[in-house]
Amino acid sequence: ENSLGQAQVNAEFIIRNLGKTDESMAVRFPLGIPDGWGNLATIDQIDVTVDGKQVSTRRINGSDPAGSDDQVPWAEFDVTFPVGEDVRVSVEYALEGAGEMPYIWFNYIFSSGAGWKDTIGNAELIVSFPYEVNDLFLLNCIDSLYSCTVPGGVISGNEITWTYTDFEPEPEDNFMIAFVAPSVWQQVLA
Repeated sequence: ENSLGQAQVNAEFIIRNLGKTDESMAVRFPLGIPDGWGNLATIDQIDVTVDGKQVSTRRINGSDPAGSDDQVPWAEFDVTFPVGEDVRVSVEYALEGAGEMPYIWFNYIFSSGAGWKDTIGNAELIVSFPYEVNDLFLLNCIDSLYSCTVPGGVISGNEITWTYTDFEPEPEDNFMIAFVAPSVWQQVLA
């Protein structure tokens, strides 16, 4: 296989309905974005739980949350948000890395959260590696935010954490991390 690497993603959301009536809606999670090479990078299988219970999803097509004019696949699932109660939504999936040897990169789409009323109060994005993080293997952003690591991450051991507060995500707020492919970095360490 031509895999540069894969990431296991666990996206946890705590959502509180601040309105005056219960809300039931179809929640969507993006399953694909254009990869910049003329292909559509997709997530093939996701597991979704709401308050700890597995829910089924439907695959639909919709607008690209990264801002292109393309239609992309989404997972859609039904959720009820009672007034004033936290609802925990968990989405887990494997994500194939994109890139060009010796670099690999991964994206996370924040802009799909722009449809929620008001700002997102707090978000933490944590990337864990199977080895200690070293600035030397990160590809930092110099001239653009494409194919590089979004600045602002705090390194601690084998993790990098980015924290966002009170933000209304736009396509330019979507996350990317780029680094030396793990197979290459393991050779460097050896």
